[in-house]
Amino acid sequence: MLQTANIEDISLYDIAKQSKIAPASVHYLFNTVTAIHIELNKIYNERLTTIILEQSKLHANKNPSWQDWVRVVMADARDVFNSNRAMSEIMLGPTLHRQSRLNNLMHNKTFGQASLEVMRKAFVMPEIPNLERYFMFSTELGEALWSGSYSARGEIDDETFAESVRATLAYLRCFLPETLVLKEFQAESAA
Repeated sequence: MLQTANIEDISLYDIAKQSKIAPASVHYLFNTVTAIHIELNKIYNERLTTIILEQSKLHANKNPSWQDWVRVVMADARDVFNSNRAMSEIMLGPTLHRQSRLNNLMHNKTFGQASLEVMRKAFVMPEIPNLERYFMFSTELGEALWSGSYSARGEIDDETFAESVRATLAYLRCFLPETLVLKEFQAESAA
């Protein structure tokens, strides 16, 4: 249903009709449409995090700079959102319940921690207090811009994507040095 309908226009009755289940049964499982949104938000957050972390591991050693790595990981996330309208409706759509927003924040924190671990495996990283939190906040920045773009245009358009990358990199530059050495380059230099 989310492939064709806007999330705010779907009712429990619509879900019952589409799934060929009695409305009372749908109501028994999920007493409100919001409860369905929250559950779908959890599922899509887990899917997105898994997909992007897998792809980010593949890209980590292929990018000469942390900035390029961030750009590629964000491009992967954008591609996932733009190719999955249902996920975009649930995670970026105009009607996010407080609990869905908290789910997004929790998954952004998990993603930030995992992204930092990927970076630590690929780059020689300085010890920077609270860096996991900064990665979470950088994800929040991009997601906020993407949400506005999705609500206005039904996709994360090129301009918004470019500005989200610019904002994310500018924020992370407040904490990370401009140059981080790749670990494999460091190993080759030592040999």
